[in-house]
Amino acid sequence: MPRSKQYKYEAVLEKAMDLFWAKGYNGTSIQELVSHVKLSKASMYEAFTDKHGLFMATLHNYRKRLNNNMSLLREIPSARAAIELSFESIIAEVTDHRHRRGGYLTNTAIELAPHDKEVEEWVNESIKDIEKVYTELLQKGIKSKEFSADMNIESKVNFIMGVRHGILVYSKIRQDKTRLQSIVTEALKVL
Repeated sequence: MPRSKQYKYEAVLEKAMDLFWAKGYNGTSIQELVSHVKLSKASMYEAFTDKHGLFMATLHNYRKRLNNNMSLLREIPSARAAIELSFESIIAEVTDHRHRRGGYLTNTAIELAPHDKEVEEWVNESIKDIEKVYTELLQKGIKSKEFSADMNIESKVNFIMGVRHGILVYSKIRQDKTRLQSIVTEALKVL
């Protein structure tokens, strides 16, 4: 794909994701999409087949970005600091935005995964990617003696994921940084 066409494609995905993120899949009409991303209906259908195709493309694009961000955590020497930074990044993202958007993955899991097999598979694979990084961080923390050697890694990863998704859902109700930070503070005590 030529560079300018790739750039336009990426820009369309970012704009579409922003709209889906703010309004949800079911709350976003085709007309809103074409208006927001500045494409004709014909161009949208040619590039993405339909609304669902565009939505799936935004999910795949988001997953790449999420995986890149999660991979950066591996480079932090302290496992505890990396886990804390992952929570801090979530809080920064959800409190920096004027809308109560929550998390794209979490919102998608709640809205569509129970009813859409393709989305459910995407959600499950995306969650596995995140869990893998947290598993590696906990193993690193055990090796460096930041965490207890008898830690049940699977249980702690489940706990971390629960906290992560809890923060994202709670932020849709309250975007209060202090409250969200208190959740992180308590969660880190458990590690």
